[in-house]
Amino acid sequence: MSSSLGPTFGAMFITLYVDAILYGVAILLVLQYFYKSFNDPWPIKALVGFLGFLASLHITCFCDMVYQPLITNFGNYPALDFVPVGGFIQVFSIYSIALISQCFFVTRIWGLTNYKVWLTAPIIIVSLACFIAGCVDSGLTSHMPRYSSFDSPSVRPFRMTFCLGAAACDISITVVLCVLLHGSRTGFRATDNMLNTLIVRAINRGAVTSVAALGYLLMYVSMPHNLYFMIAFLPMSQHYVISVVSTLNSRTSIRETLAQSRERSETFTMPITNPPFGTNQSKTGDKGVHVSTSVITWGETQHTVGDEDKLSSEGKVGIVA
Repeated sequence: MSSSLGPTFGAMFITLYVDAILYGVAILLVLQYFYKSFNDPWPIKALVGFLGFLASLHITCFCDMVYQPLITNFGNYPALDFVPVGGFIQVFSIYSIALISQCFFVTRIWGLTNYKVWLTAPIIIVSLACFIAGCVDSGLTSHMPRYSSFDSPSVRPFRMTFCLGAAACDISITVVLCVLLHGSRTGFRATDNMLNTLIVRAINRGAVTSVAALGYLLMYVSMPHNLYFMIAFLPMSQHYVISVVSTLNSRTSIRETLAQSRERSETFTMPITNPPFGTNQSKTGDKGVHVSTSVITWGETQHTVGDEDKLSSEGKVGIVA
């Protein structure tokens, strides 16, 4: 019994180390969000607070999973195979965080597409299917709460459904956001630079969560008995929290960068050889009148600034990263 559980607890300790580091990053971002005191509506603030609570619940239950075999059941080899209740709460928090995070980004797409249901409904359906599959997986596993039964054929389809669905949902969100942001280009440097930044951040966010889901699937299919797939699966909750809160926190830096770009391009000069009426003329002695080369300076048109303000406003491009 002890030799068969060796790889299981080895994977658990590695995963706890990785998860604790990511939790520190996630909770720091949550604290930064409330420290910056964004003028967001209360549902957004409640969402960030709830994600921080679920992330804390996740790491607390994870510590309980490690405490049980190391302290409570130390030396009691038959009891080491049982999964504590905190393990199922931890897994449920992962499925909940994934659903909330994906719905958050779908609402951003909903606003950018002027509320097109046909584009957002499929992503919501896939996200809900992942959540249901994960809950069924947890329910079936709770009836046989043993680490040795985690690779049971009865739970394998639901576990694989969650992996594939989560990866498909995150990739779809990333692709749609990139297409929408790319189509919002105006030709002005400040706006296009901001859009490029948002596209890169959207790709990074989707890549992390998608790779984690696919890594979970590959490790589960190739090594289902030693539970090394937990290394990719359990920290997924922190990935989702980091992606959502970092998106909200990045609005300040994006707006500052856009403001600096506007200041640099607020005025520009253009030489002309045929000045219009009203430009200065200079006389040079007896050689007659010579028109000096004039320089006209003016600010950006109101239409340009209005477009950039519209793109950088909350609820539009500025909130998506």
